[in-house]
Amino acid sequence: MEKTDQYLSLGHYSIHTVRNYLSELRYLLVYYAEVSPSDFTEDMLMEYLLYLAKTLGC
Repeated sequence: MEKTDQYLSLGHYSIHTVRNYLSELRYLLVYYAEVSPSDFTEDMLMEYLLYLAKTLGC
């Protein structure tokens, strides 16, 4: 999380954008709590995005 925060800070994103991105990243990490982030696959990320779209209406 800290490394992501640092990368976003380098991009000159607003504090609100950084906060929102980190919040969404936390949700993703909770969704796949049993998986190391380094083991995420494109299919897993697509599954999560479909979950957001179908279940939460995002």
